[in-house]
Amino acid sequence: PSSTIFAQPRELKINEVVDIALRNNKELKAYALRTEAKEALKSSALLFDKTTITYGTDQNNIAENNHPLRVWGITQNFTSPAQYFAEKNIKGAEYEISAAEYKLQVIELIKNVSLKYIELQVEQEKLANFKDIESLYTKILNGAESRRKNGDISQLELLTIKAKHQSVKNQVNELKFNINDMFNNIKILMGYQDTFSLSEDLKIIEYVDKDIERSTFFILQKKREAFDRANIAMEKSRLL
Repeated sequence: PSSTIFAQPRELKINEVVDIALRNNKELKAYALRTEAKEALKSSALLFDKTTITYGTDQNNIAENNHPLRVWGITQNFTSPAQYFAEKNIKGAEYEISAAEYKLQVIELIKNVSLKYIELQVEQEKLANFKDIESLYTKILNGAESRRKNGDISQLELLTIKAKHQSVKNQVNELKFNINDMFNNIKILMGYQDTFSLSEDLKIIEYVDKDIERSTFFILQKKREAFDRANIAMEKSRLL
């Protein structure tokens, strides 16, 4: 007789799950593409506008053949140096903001994926414990049913044991549902479709005391302030 061998799900450690998320997360990819676009636009400020060529006829000037003269025109607008540098500073500030937002998104993704991984580990440990309790109650219930037949315990006592056994079974089923839902959520963050299992090693997240002025969020706020100043300078240059 033939037998089917089911492959075990691939075990992924927390650092592997984070790496997959950093490579595949759709939202992070969108931030990266936006940052690349802003970087490409940094040097796109124009000192000269596009040349405009016009063509028409001058009804006030009639040629010898009684037709109006054909008139060609070329227009070239020049951006003032102050306005040019102001626009260049704005585009540079836009890139700096986008780069800081991308970095902040990376940090948030690492944090969220790591927390979900650890929460899953905890839920799976709880499930294992409740399965042990369920197994114990199953043995107790089997013994209680035999004792009830012999008249050693009352019907009320048997019903109480059954109710406790059912309560534990309900908790096991609820944990299974929650774990499945949590796996789906973390796989969305990872951009990952395959089934995987968790490492049994619990990783302790260490608290890192960071200087607030060196934090990514603080840097992002400073970049936004610089962008606002560049916009003000741009408006002033237009009034010159």
